[in-house]
Amino acid sequence: MAKQISINNAFNILGEHPQAALELVRQGCSKQEILARSNNSIGVFDASFTIEAGEIFVISANIKSCSMAGSRKRWQRARNNSAIPASAGI
Repeated sequence: MAKQISINNAFNILGEHPQAALELVRQGCSKQEILARSNNSIGVFDASFTIEAGEIFVISANIKSCSMAGSRKRWQRARNNSAIPASAGI
């Protein structure tokens, strides 16, 4: 059986109160509203994908969408290596 990697509903929230930001996500708030209301920045917002066996998968980020702590690429690489726990999902 071919192996695969699945990421489901992953969020990475940067700030002092990630649970407060997640509650705003559940209420349907946008990333901009969450930042304004909770002072938390969402680096990854509800990401879901599957990588099939043998598939080459590249994650890239637009420089304008970098989070406070650096690029999403660095977060995702560290997340996949379990260096940074996801705030929710996976």
